[in-house]
Amino acid sequence: MALKQPNSSLFVGLNKGHVVTKKELPRCPADGKGKTSKIVHFERNVIRQGTGFAIYEKMITKLLGLCAL
Repeated sequence: MALKQPNSSLFVGLNKGHVVTKKELPRCPADGKGKTSKIVHFERNVIRQGTGFAIYEKMITKLLGLCAL
């Protein structure tokens, strides 16, 4: 599919429409949801290297969480 060209204030055709400038919006806080932090990423990496099995990863994260308290 071809890139859409900006409107050129024509009445008919592919480029029809009023010419406007796009409004810059600030980032929404919910955009960061689901992104892992550096600490969590490092912790999961260490566990994967140590165990190598997805089954045991959850148990070890629980153990590490209890030790951190």
